[in-house]
Amino acid sequence: MGKKSTSRKQALPSDDAACAAAAACGVSAGVVYALTAAASVGGGDSGELLAEACVGGVAHPPGYGLWLELAKTFALDPTRAARRASLMSALCGAAAVWGCARAAATWARHLDEGRHGAIAAVVAGGALLASPLPWEYATHAEVFALNNALVAFGIWCAAALAAHPRDRRPARFAALL
Repeated sequence: MGKKSTSRKQALPSDDAACAAAAACGVSAGVVYALTAAASVGGGDSGELLAEACVGGVAHPPGYGLWLELAKTFALDPTRAARRASLMSALCGAAAVWGCARAAATWARHLDEGRHGAIAAVVAGGALLASPLPWEYATHAEVFALNNALVAFGIWCAAALAAHPRDRRPARFAALL
């Protein structure tokens, strides 16, 4: 029996390491944010947003339609709406950390041929995870964690498009954002 031919490039093990590092950052952020999520209504717009999510209303301009729809889905039981909306923000915050880590890993792999993607993922994901303001947004019923996740995914798409200009999948995904 002959050797199996493989079309994988030499850099793929570091791609796997970078993906694993980004996933570890996202999971770590999800656990940390969920453990520190608020159990009741926080400051800022939390009260208004939760009230509108429970009754199906529209918050103050610009309305935050996507956040309200997601919060309504998470807070089907109005007696636990604050905790569940905080957990939704924790999930969005974890997605932002994962997206930031993936963007950094993708960009680093593009610049240095795959040698430092995992390190870039851990540094970028860890920096966002430990930042005080994103942490606060990811643990309270606020719209900013969702915004951070969407921006992180947009940056990841831009990094992927820069790394592989002929691959149009990142541009299509970014168009959905």
